[in-house]
Amino acid sequence: MATISATSQNQRSRRRGQLSRAGIHALLIVGSIIAIFPFVWMVLTSLKTFPEFAQQQFLPSVPQWSNYALAWNMAPFGRYLGNTLLIAVSATALVLITSTLAAYPFARMEFFGKETVFTLFLTTLMIPFEMTMIPNFITIRNLEWIDRYPALIVPFSASVFGIFLLRQFFQQIPADYYDAAVLDGAGHLQFLASIIVPLSRPALISVGLFTFLGSWNALLWP
Repeated sequence: MATISATSQNQRSRRRGQLSRAGIHALLIVGSIIAIFPFVWMVLTSLKTFPEFAQQQFLPSVPQWSNYALAWNMAPFGRYLGNTLLIAVSATALVLITSTLAAYPFARMEFFGKETVFTLFLTTLMIPFEMTMIPNFITIRNLEWIDRYPALIVPFSASVFGIFLLRQFFQQIPADYYDAAVLDGAGHLQFLASIIVPLSRPALISVGLFTFLGSWNALLWP
């Protein structure tokens, strides 16, 4: 009797588990449909004629694939894409270089006023971009960089957030690595390039992604 009772309890618990998983999967499916629907609607709308679009017809009668060629030829989108890629990649590369070189002294070296300087760096994160936009524009104008690539790259070639993130990551690397590198005759730059940077790839990738997306999506400054 005890064996039969235990078996029935296991079957009931198994059924409850299956029902619970089925409910979770159903919710996930519904959520996925809700999330995907705007993209499906966007693609379907791009294949409609204007009257079909105006009437909010769900499916196009005949897919208008020529809409893509017409839209592409209405503006130099290839040039736009090339400009955005050049600016985003250049800004990301510069941020990674400057953030790495600035974060290393704050994390691994001792100098007078280090904590004070780092605190001042962090306080600049509270300054909204709109407050610095006009002074930056005046500087760009005086340098005669209006409508040139440096105006979109140089002002964003350093990131306090990137310095902060890399500094926190660099501090977690054991000091024994530096001691071993010094015994082998390595200096700070060699230790940074050979040990710190390879071990910090996750942090560098994070900084790079944030910078690239920020530059790619930038609207106000351009």
